[in-house]
Amino acid sequence: MLAGAAGLAALGATSLALPRHAWAADAPADASDITEDFLEKLFANNSEDIKPPGAAARLSQTQYRDIIADLERGVAIPKFAATEDSPDLFHTSSAISTTPFELKFAHLLALAEANGFDLALGTNPRVLFGLRGCRIALSSAEAFGTSIELIESIPDHYTPHCVIGVLDTTMGTITAYNASTVPDAAYVYAQATELEGANMMPTGLYRYDVGTHGASRKVIEARQPGAWRQARAWPVRRVRKVPQNRVLAYTHAAEWDTGNACGPLRPSTGNNIHAAVLDATSLKTKFSSAGCQTIPGRYAPRPRKPVGAFSRLREAAGLVSELALQEVDGVLQTRTSDDGKPFRYMLLTGREARIAATVTDASKSLQRLRYGSRGEALARLRAALGARGHVCTTEDGSSMGMRTVAALVKVQRELGVPADGIVTPELAGRLGFSLTEASSAPVAEVTTTPDMGPEPIAEPVVAPTESPAAEPLVAPAPEATPAPAP
Repeated sequence: MLAGAAGLAALGATSLALPRHAWAADAPADASDITEDFLEKLFANNSEDIKPPGAAARLSQTQYRDIIADLERGVAIPKFAATEDSPDLFHTSSAISTTPFELKFAHLLALAEANGFDLALGTNPRVLFGLRGCRIALSSAEAFGTSIELIESIPDHYTPHCVIGVLDTTMGTITAYNASTVPDAAYVYAQATELEGANMMPTGLYRYDVGTHGASRKVIEARQPGAWRQARAWPVRRVRKVPQNRVLAYTHAAEWDTGNACGPLRPSTGNNIHAAVLDATSLKTKFSSAGCQTIPGRYAPRPRKPVGAFSRLREAAGLVSELALQEVDGVLQTRTSDDGKPFRYMLLTGREARIAATVTDASKSLQRLRYGSRGEALARLRAALGARGHVCTTEDGSSMGMRTVAALVKVQRELGVPADGIVTPELAGRLGFSLTEASSAPVAEVTTTPDMGPEPIAEPVVAPTESPAAEPLVAPAPEATPAPAP
């Protein structure tokens, strides 16, 4: 048993200040009241719903305390990769700028068009977006309007250095909040030591459905109803070991987890969009994520409902603010009337947003193919990959999916260029086609399979029993997100 002050002493010189808001009446009044039961709620949180081979079922309290101590001693140093080493930034050929810039609604639409992203999804006029590596320039942590002022920033795996928001295509407006699109430091280290799964989502266009984050978790307080859940398998990057320099960074050398490129796609992780939970605490880490996209906020206990920026993001996305309580098999659980509602999520970088906002005719220089891209240029890419023996890419349907990304990464490594899973105009030229127009040279005909909906779902992605239609979405407890980081 971990007993009060003696237990905290085991954490090292820096005391671990536990979140007072997480469970309200359940939260201890002071450190001396910390119990195993309370810590169990804290630690049984945000790890991936589906684990990599060899990973533990869940970080134990002892393992988490060891991670905190190791990070404080500098045994490992989670760090965002420098531009030349970053799969997110290298293709921009641009250094960071510290000058604030005005990002307009039209700039984000231009970025979507340059990437071949189809933002339409049924009748939903709202699109979620994330920009990795920037913050709202004003003192406020949120912004609204037909344009917003941002400034580039470098993610550090401890505090929010990204922006997540909503595009309202009917009103032509942007709602944005400081947030995080990277995993937290503790989970980066846990993955590197094979204690737990963690990953970094590549930029691209994704499909999410409204549902409960962590719905399969036994600890009710660790579940977040009315969040957004990953709707299909998609590729991610992982850091599998601690290098000699101790720096844990998602560089070009990081492993791509793309499943079986020419066989059944194994489910990827549960990279959901949910409340950060730890933002109001004295912890060094202000969000809890093993790869999820997180927004400041939490779940209030009575009545159980989301609060903070996460609550306002949900409202901007048109979701109901009230959660309906119902009894299922004698257990009080929570659903929202929005469960199953689909959303697009466009994840790009602050660097690309700044270029789009400040460089004349930037849409041409920013033309890319990446995860989620569609259109004639994608067909030409698949033909070029097919000519090199990668014939399974068309099984992705009409959008660039895991098989196409897997084939592209393999070809990039064969060519000796950074394996970032992104096609630039220069790389397209090396592969014998153009992003902007069909090549006059004949290419092998490739037959594409029918598009299976807005974004074909290869396999259910969260725990096997979780399905937005069938699962009893669990009671909304203020999320006790995984173990906080240092």
